[in-house]
Amino acid sequence: MSYTPFNAPLLAGYLGDMETASAFSVKAELDTMIRIERALLEALGDSGLVAPEIVDGIVEKLTGFEPDIPALSAATARDGVVVPELLRQMRASLSQAEADWLHFGATSQDIIDTALVL
Repeated sequence: MSYTPFNAPLLAGYLGDMETASAFSVKAELDTMIRIERALLEALGDSGLVAPEIVDGIVEKLTGFEPDIPALSAATARDGVVVPELLRQMRASLSQAEADWLHFGATSQDIIDTALVL
């Protein structure tokens, strides 16, 4: 990781805004991506496209989901974006029927852009 005066351990408190910086932390970004995937499933359920038990199962299993950050880092270096590995990790905790609906109708860029806006 490169350090600038804004993220250097000793100067960040003086030059940066810690509250704003926390909104752009890795944890905040990943938590938002997971929330987006859950919200997408809930919308698909509300539309009647996905059965309520599938939606409920996914939402329950993704609540509190903690991704493997080192694996995400390695995969992002390979894939260029974090979403494919994040989805792989999330799907590993789901049944096959649930996994088939995760990320349905979305692209990696949809998730990245929406997370940044949120």
